[in-house]
Formats: sequence, structure tokens, C-alpha cells
Amino acid sequence: AAVIARRLEEVDGEVRLLSLGCGGSRDLVALRRQCASPAALWRLQVVLNDSDPQALDLSERRLATMGMASTTLPMNVLTALRTLARE
Repeated sequence: AAVIARRLEEVDGEVRLLSLGCGGSRDLVALRRQCASPAALWRLQVVLNDSDPQALDLSERRLATMGMASTTLPMNVLTALRTLARE
């Protein structure tokens, strides 16, 4: 979370993040405490990856309450990496 918070402080525009095997995104929820300007969280564009649909749902809901946009990549990590490498 601290690394992401620093990146948000350094960059004025959108910050893109790929969260592989995200689970419930507890690491991203920690940004509330780490980010000097919580309003900057809206600039974070997150791609959530997990093979568990319930984990992805939980992550999406948590990030939405923080103002973060997210998309999901519902598959195992290895398949996700191969998919992203082709794009």
C-alpha cells in the first residue's frame, strides 16, 4: 500500500494497477491509511484478478466504497498473465 500511495503522490494523472490473486484486496483497502490525500484514490485504475468469483465481488465492493474504479479478470493467475501478454 505504501508503494502505491507514493506513486499516487508522484503522478498527477491516472495510475494503473494489476492485482494478481487479489483475494479480498486487503492490501488496497490499507491505502485509506497510507495515502496522504485519500481523494487521490479516484485516479487509481485497478484490474483485479482472482479465480474465486466471491473474492472478486468482495474486492469490487470494497474498492467502490473508496472511489476506485476496477475491472475484473476472473481466472487463475497463470491464465491471466498469458491473456495479458497477448494484449
